[in-house]
Amino acid sequence: MSARTGVLTEFPWSLETAAEEAVECLDQRESTELEWVDTPTSARIIRLFDLARAMPLITAVYGGPGTGKTETARRYASLNESVWIASMSSAQERLRPALLKVASACRVEVYGRDTAQLHEHLVSFLGRERSLLVIDEAQHLGLEALEGLRAFHDEAECGIALLGNRVFRRRVWTSPRFEALRSRACGGGLHLEKAALEDAEALLDARGIRDTAARKAILEPANGDLRRVALGLRLAELTRLRSKGSARSGGSA
Repeated sequence: MSARTGVLTEFPWSLETAAEEAVECLDQRESTELEWVDTPTSARIIRLFDLARAMPLITAVYGGPGTGKTETARRYASLNESVWIASMSSAQERLRPALLKVASACRVEVYGRDTAQLHEHLVSFLGRERSLLVIDEAQHLGLEALEGLRAFHDEAECGIALLGNRVFRRRVWTSPRFEALRSRACGGGLHLEKAALEDAEALLDARGIRDTAARKAILEPANGDLRRVALGLRLAELTRLRSKGSARSGGSA
């Protein structure tokens, strides 16, 4: 543990410094959990989700880490019915593992069903009005799996949102092998190289950090990664709560 802040020393020291600088500027709360904050980028992503559900069509959001793709999808799913998020990994490269992951996200029973039966069951399930299937970490899916997901759009008339990294963009949006998928997509998707400065500033504003030096201390080491901004804010909140606890202990001695 760090003697200065009581946080794990493997965190970058620049973020601990950010915590020290920002701690006095935070509004006084009793939790380190960060509430949802609307940002310009999350609004753009949500508009794409709305479009994918309404048309329906396939859309894509791709780019660097920490741009808010996953958190925005979770927020959207929490506020809308018939929205499911399946987060993929290298284990889901092929069709059946990908279908099993989708079934798990949709809470669909899979026992005793072969791949074709599972596909048909999911088509029936996703065929409800204004459904949206969000595939997170889509760069892990192979051609067979992506073609299987495309069939949900064609057969169930289900909106699909593919969230992936830069590799996903290069592979799917340029290769002729994925032409059928692109033909159902909305333009070239939304490319987010890194989080906009306005997004990071919205997080700081929501936590009451107005001081210029404190804002700079968090924003610079984050380098356009909203996860690192959030980490800096949590470190600051942990420091405040620890200091508050120490003050109470000292006062009662």
